[in-house]
Amino acid sequence: MAALRFVLQVNGDIEWQEVEGWSGNEPCAPTVHFSAAKTDEIAWGDRTHGSFMTKALATSAGKTLSLSELLIYVRYKVNEYLEEAKRRDPHIARESATQTPQIYSSIRLPLDDPRELATLMGFSSVNN
Repeated sequence: MAALRFVLQVNGDIEWQEVEGWSGNEPCAPTVHFSAAKTDEIAWGDRTHGSFMTKALATSAGKTLSLSELLIYVRYKVNEYLEEAKRRDPHIARESATQTPQIYSSIRLPLDDPRELATLMGFSSVNN
């Protein structure tokens, strides 16, 4: 059962979709979860970089991104790190390995306003 109701989909259209198997339980407060991969994927990393998801999020620091832009950026960077790791050391991941970061939420958050993400992350102001 999925704990959070919505997952952000970026397949052509960018939209919140209800998670299949959502439990029906609502958390006490609005909740957002950044997941390193889909449920049927492995979250990859290596000794040099650690978690590819963590590294991708760290490189987004200081950028003014909306929630949808952040997901697109993180997915791009994670794929870049995974492909680089496969070239460097085939033992890290099989050639067909993929990793697709996800964003889940208990509510449908605005997708295109960088200030919304900054507020969500606890930052009081954003430079536009």
